[in-house]
Amino acid sequence: MYTVTNEQDNKIIAAKTQSTENSYPEVFMEIRQSEKSLEEILTEIQTIVQKEYAIIKEQAIVHTPISATLFEARQGDEWNDEVVRFYIFPNEKGGTFIIKQQFFFEAYEGHGVRMDNMLKTFELIN
Repeated sequence: MYTVTNEQDNKIIAAKTQSTENSYPEVFMEIRQSEKSLEEILTEIQTIVQKEYAIIKEQAIVHTPISATLFEARQGDEWNDEVVRFYIFPNEKGGTFIIKQQFFFEAYEGHGVRMDNMLKTFELIN
């Protein structure tokens, strides 16, 4: 159901089937690292979310599917409105992991759940 590609320093896990008529947003999960501190990344993500999304859930510390700070937002309540989730946590080297999930509102219980299940298996490798 998904393909995995490496783009520079990012790993992209994308749905094999995407909308050809742009009737819904691209569906993917991007995993990347930054040398910036956790606090810097949290500020950057918060700014992005506030500028681009109409509905923003409160920032939260979560322990499932992974221990991280979670930002979640969406464009609206229509079936095809874009949803993003950012899981942000330290990489144990002074930097930060940023995991971005993007899908559409109707896909919460499909792609959203599958992506979170993938994250449950995430491991740091030295």
